[in-house]
Formats: sequence, C-alpha cells, structure tokens
Amino acid sequence: MKKKMLFVGLLLPLLLTMLAPYPVLAKAQRPEPVPFTATADVMVTDPGKSHVVGARIFTRGEIIEGTMSAVQGWPELEGAYMEVKHNSEITLSPMANGVGTYQGSARALVNVSPLGGGRLFGIYQADLYGEYTVMDGQLVILWVQDMGTFSVKGKVVDKHGDMVEAEGDWAAALILTPISPTDYTLAGTAQLAGEYQVLKRSGK
Repeated sequence: MKKKMLFVGLLLPLLLTMLAPYPVLAKAQRPEPVPFTATADVMVTDPGKSHVVGARIFTRGEIIEGTMSAVQGWPELEGAYMEVKHNSEITLSPMANGVGTYQGSARALVNVSPLGGGRLFGIYQADLYGEYTVMDGQLVILWVQDMGTFSVKGKVVDKHGDMVEAEGDWAAALILTPISPTDYTLAGTAQLAGEYQVLKRSGK
C-alpha cells in the first residue's frame, strides 16, 4: 500500500508540470488588441419622446444615425452605418439673454453595420452639456456635446469573418442644423477612439 501511495504521489507533480504550460501558451496565442480611430457624420433622425419635470427633461428613444469615415486601424469600419438609440436626462439652468445651459447624461444601444457585412452591437454612456433657447413657446436645443465610452461585440465580415469585441471613448458635437426650409435637427460629428480584439476566427 505504501508503494502504491508513493507512486500516486510522484505521478501528480509530473502531471501538474506537464499541464502548466498550456494555459500560458493559449493566452500567448490570443491576438493582441488593435487600436483604431474613426469619425462619424451623425444627425438626430428621431427626437424620441420627452417629458418635463420642473427643470429636468427626460427623453426616451431618441435615434442618432451616421456613417463612419476617416477610419484608422480597422479598415472594415470605413463607410459603416451606425445607429445610436438612447435615453437621456438633462437639467436646465435659468436662461440669460434668451439662452440657457443644461447638463445631464445618456445611455444608449449602439448598432454598427459594416459595408462588407456583419453586425456589431453594444452600449454607450456619456455625459451631456450644451445650450438651449425657447422659440414659439417650445424648448429648442441649440447645441450638444457628449463625452463617454462605448463597448460593442459581434461579427465583421472580412477575409476571416472574425468575431470581435471593441471598446473605447466617444466624443460628439452636434448643432441645430436646417434640413429643409422649415425643419431643423441636431447634426455634427462623433469621434471614436479605442481598440478591438479578435475573439474567434471563423476559418474562412
């Protein structure tokens, strides 16, 4: 019995020694994150629904759409369509000389559709600030800036058809812009800077 126990005792350290390198090797083979930047021309295409409680305005379902350009580090995103559907809460400061300021926050669902196929889906959250006025009895946002972070995951159809995830920083500036002789919306640009990582190669 003692010889058998001794054999088992010697075998266990040997197995542990043989298995130890494998997790380290698997970690080393995972692709490193790749940094990227992009610019998106964006505009509000649906203002959603808002309600006012004192000096606070709650908005649900506002939709911002845009197209990515000037992409560096991730060519599959060039020309990609982006949709951001977000909810926000802002607090108004009193107006002075017909203009007031506001600040608040937003959380959103992000949907990115690359031209080559696939889909990235995730979330973003940001702090908001800007100026407003009142025209014909209605509150009008003159401009807004938001700065925050995003995180998305999904598939990009390139030469591999990779499953990827990406995260980074978001900064956007939109101003009140005419889109017809009688209609206005908020439009401008968004800057994205982050990194993406391949999660799984499809083998294509």
